[in-house]
Amino acid sequence: MNRLIQRLRQADLMKVRAFGISLAVMLALPIIQFVLFAFYARVLGPAKYGVYIALMAWAPICLEVVSMGAGELMIKRAARTPEVFPRALGHFFSATVATFPIAFIIYVAITFQVVKNDLSFWTVAAVGACELMGYRLLVGAENAAIALRNLGAANQFRFLQAFPRGLGVLICYAVFGMRSLSALALAGSLGILLGGLLAAAIARWVFPKAEWNLDRPALREGFWFAGNQLARASQQNIDRVVLSLLVDPATLAVYGAAQRFVQVGILPIQAILRMTYPGFFAEGRKGIAAARRYGQKVLWMVLGAATASCIGLWVFSQAIPFVIGHGFGQSTTYLIWLAPTLLLYACNYVAADTLSGADHQRLRTTLMLSAIAVQSLCFVVLKQGAGLIAAVYAGVGLAAISNWIAVYLLTRRAEKAGALPA
Repeated sequence: MNRLIQRLRQADLMKVRAFGISLAVMLALPIIQFVLFAFYARVLGPAKYGVYIALMAWAPICLEVVSMGAGELMIKRAARTPEVFPRALGHFFSATVATFPIAFIIYVAITFQVVKNDLSFWTVAAVGACELMGYRLLVGAENAAIALRNLGAANQFRFLQAFPRGLGVLICYAVFGMRSLSALALAGSLGILLGGLLAAAIARWVFPKAEWNLDRPALREGFWFAGNQLARASQQNIDRVVLSLLVDPATLAVYGAAQRFVQVGILPIQAILRMTYPGFFAEGRKGIAAARRYGQKVLWMVLGAATASCIGLWVFSQAIPFVIGHGFGQSTTYLIWLAPTLLLYACNYVAADTLSGADHQRLRTTLMLSAIAVQSLCFVVLKQGAGLIAAVYAGVGLAAISNWIAVYLLTRRAEKAGALPA
């Protein structure tokens, strides 16, 4: 009995240690992003920084078109059948090459119309190409490590994501003395591309050799994973996407600064979900009820992380004018009211991962896109002051409620079906 208790304690300590390392690695990225954010805000000022937000707003959304969900699908397939990993990795690379042109054209066509008075077409095109290909390779290498349940390698790839943009901006600013918006944006994006190529080279060296193939059934299934990630990226960026078309750059910068800090607060939530994500698929093979039980265990941990992040943002909010400039003073008010949305994000993500784990990916994507459509409409109607805050709560709250209702109804249906006589 004493030996069993000792093993259980050791297992718990290993989980805590793994979470601590994972969280520390994930926090390296926002720390670098925060330094860059403060740097951009002070060097460019609110108006130009608003243009930079508009330049980058569509990149995370178009990124999810690249590879068409092959990275997330790789995690699912390897979690259930580990021997398929080489083909799943090969499909990821093939799908990335095949879908990149589509995402690139969408990004350039939309973004240039928003920033054409401040940036040239070629600047927008170069930034788009570097961001889409570089980040897809960086995230794909991390997906491959997670698929193999190699959390150490996944942490290393996540850590690698923290530095390329900052290094590019540092060289541009400190070495070459270039301080324009276009030069700093290009330097950071070029750093992302070089980091992605390095990650792909490392992945090819340390992981089983990829078997290049373009699997059509995998493309169809991956479409719904891409839709899910597209919905998640849109949920976090739709406000800046819509507002970039409706408000002046200075207003966008003040609101966008507050949302930048909220995204930092989401990272502890994502650290937990990153560790538990394969488990949703493993439990989901047994049905939605098993996936829900697993999700409920994860939910308490995620809510604890969300609460801690919310309190941290409240405490930090008063320092915003001193950190990034007094021109961003109104960001403090936005952040105070937006910080509690972390609890809604936590509930939403766990319910959504429960649906994905039980093979209800289409339903998850449909519900999230519906919530985003409602949120977009709210931003169009309520595009000033408190209306922006109400729009965020409406979109994230609707997503969380609809996803959990879907989990509950599917569980009830499965239980009733199981209770019927053969």
